[in-house]
Order: sequence, then C-alpha cells, then structure tokens
Amino acid sequence: MEDAEMLLLLSAVSTTYGADSWTAKFIGSGCFEVSSVKKLIIEATCVIPEASYEWCNWVPRKVGIVAWRAFLDRLLTADALSRRNIYVETPYCRICDTNMESVDHLFTGCPVSMEVWQVVFAWCRVPNLFAFHVRDLLNYYKTAITNVQAKKAFYGVVLTAFWGLWKARNDLIHNEKAVVVRNVFEEIKIMS
Repeated sequence: MEDAEMLLLLSAVSTTYGADSWTAKFIGSGCFEVSSVKKLIIEATCVIPEASYEWCNWVPRKVGIVAWRAFLDRLLTADALSRRNIYVETPYCRICDTNMESVDHLFTGCPVSMEVWQVVFAWCRVPNLFAFHVRDLLNYYKTAITNVQAKKAFYGVVLTAFWGLWKARNDLIHNEKAVVVRNVFEEIKIMS
C-alpha cells in the first residue's frame, strides 16, 4: 500500500543529468528569496502583517534580540511563564509590586520604567511619550525625529533602553540588585 503511494508520488518527478541547482518554480526569476516566499504566504492567506520589527545594525545583536522578543511578547515575564504553566513565585512585577508582570507592564506601565523613559527622552531631546504598548515605544522613532541619521540613532537608544530595563529586572530577580533609575540610565548611555 505505502509502496504504491510512494511510486505514485515519484511518477510526477522528473530528473535530469548535470549539475544540481536550487530553483524556485513559484518565483518569476527562479532564484529563491525569502521576501518572495513571504509575499506568496501573504497572498495565499490574505493576511497582511500588522507590523514588523525593524532591526538596527547600530546596536549589539543581544540588544536587538531583547527588543525583538518584547515586540513579539516572547520575553519570559511572570505572565508569559504562567501562560506556559510554569510556576512563578509571584505574578507581580518584582520592580514595583503593583501589577502583573507582562511585557507591556514591564516596559510601559511600571513606574520605574516610565521614569527611565522620561530620562531617556529628555537625554535624546524628544517629547515624552505615554506609551500603552511596547510597539508604541518601538515605533516612536518614526515620528519623534525627522533627520534620518538622528532617527536611526534614537531608535538605537530606544532598543538599548529595552535591554537596560530587561537586564535591571533580571539583576533584581537573580542577584537581588535593586533597580535604580540612574544606574539603568547610565547603563543605557554606556551601551548607546
């Protein structure tokens, strides 16, 4: 039974002699491109991505990865761990102890992170932003600054602030090191 199915599937395959090459029949040029596959998936599913994360080559990869994972809501916060049925000591934010620790709370709702953002925005000379979601912070550079180079630099600082806040949160949890806004800001300045 399985042999017959396999032979049926193989009957549609044609082979040629010569050097092997990679081609993609569904792409006009025949060359495989990730962007073309993404376009085909979007067309096939009729789903347009809501937003996509923008990488910045001016920051270390580890900095970009923290912000990317925050963008995707994939950081291991207390909320994320409990959704995966992993025991956590407390579901509350260890920095402020007022709300459940989620990605959005940690980076936008926690009073300490809000203070860090105020200092960062003042340092970068951009207006304060009252963000509700991580994506608000990650998209702020698009409207806060008009100069292309300054826009990229500001975006790098924003990504670094994500890393600094995440690092401070982990130092508190794992090393019992208090989160001090001035220290977090100094770390952000050094990394930026």
